Amino acid sequence: MRIQTEPVIIHSDTRGALTKAWPGSGSGEVYAAEPLPGHPRGHHDHRHGGEWVVPLQGVARLILKEPTTGQRAEVRLEGIRARVEAGIAHTLIAADEAPALVLAIADCAWQEETISYPVAIS
Repeated sequence: MRIQTEPVIIHSDTRGALTKAWPGSGSGEVYAAEPLPGHPRGHHDHRHGGEWVVPLQGVARLILKEPTTGQRAEVRLEGIRARVEAGIAHTLIAADEAPALVLAIADCAWQEETISYPVAIS
């Protein structure tokens, strides 16, 4: 399973920080998720569009599974954003004992294109 990742650019100065979460335009939905320690969010795949997931606060684990082959992969979302391709089941969970905040930029509408699919965390 190929996973595309890119660094997240953060500009900071005496006023604070600006995270360039996504440099392009979006064509679907944009939302924020707060995965809590021990409580994964997601467990689904998108049939006709993918999504980028971008950490904004804390550290999250993105766990992916290719439903037809069972192949699994995991990405630690810390300073990078990752793309989940259409048809790849995925879930997010806080990587540490603190909650994480993750921005998701989807290529499609969540309700129309999302299929529930459990992804094991361990």
